[in-house]
Amino acid sequence: MTRLKSYTINLLLTLSVLALSSCHSYKTLNTDSVFPVESFAYIQVKVKYKAQQCIPPKGEKKCSYDIAELPVLTAAGSGSGAVVRVQKNGTYVLTAAHVCREELDKKVSMPDGSVIVAKGTIQINTIDYYGITRSSKEIAIDKEADLCILKTNPGWGEAIPLASRPPDISDPVYNIAAPLGIFMPGMVLTFEGRYTGRYKKNMYFTLPVRPGSSGSCVMNEDGEIVSMIHSAFVRLEHVGIGTDFYDILAIMSTIPSDDVELPTYDRFFR
Repeated sequence: MTRLKSYTINLLLTLSVLALSSCHSYKTLNTDSVFPVESFAYIQVKVKYKAQQCIPPKGEKKCSYDIAELPVLTAAGSGSGAVVRVQKNGTYVLTAAHVCREELDKKVSMPDGSVIVAKGTIQINTIDYYGITRSSKEIAIDKEADLCILKTNPGWGEAIPLASRPPDISDPVYNIAAPLGIFMPGMVLTFEGRYTGRYKKNMYFTLPVRPGSSGSCVMNEDGEIVSMIHSAFVRLEHVGIGTDFYDILAIMSTIPSDDVELPTYDRFFR
């Protein structure tokens, strides 16, 4: 009886030590701060092209197409974005430049050699996490860094803060995006990965990225933005390519604000 009691006590002590050591080996992750899904913005872009001119084939003086009878063509696309500033005059959304800026002047070659010159008008809408659609307009763009700031109506969203520094190699990162347009009110996809380094001005992450992920923010464990996805490898979808951290800080400083002061960053200083 004494031997059994002693064995039981030793077993309980061993299990207690293992339990305590296990508690210290795992970090509790605050998923509410890392995945601020209510700050996600689904970006929809529509461009309507109307024919403006018909250039006749080489050697011909007259075009065979009547511009007035040509239909208006519509092109549509989508991307992801994140609320980065909320002010009295509007809510500001960060996304990719190639999401919010489409080519508005088009030249279309016709079968007979004629060329139709068309002019486009663009409409950008942001849809919030709850499915409410708001008209948006571009207020800042950096084509080289593939960054764009959109302004929408005020009174919605909570700004995701910017980190104070870039991530370190192998740091955990998190992403909220709508790849392939997968988004529904009350549902947006969230991903986890690692920061793997940078080459030239691009940051690389082990995050699944597909068309529609462009413009989605990449966050650290504190739920702060460290990059924004703009590209992916066609044959390796689990590698995401993001903008440079300092380029985001630079374009953010272009947002007019009376109560928030951002430091000035030289985007060419690395």
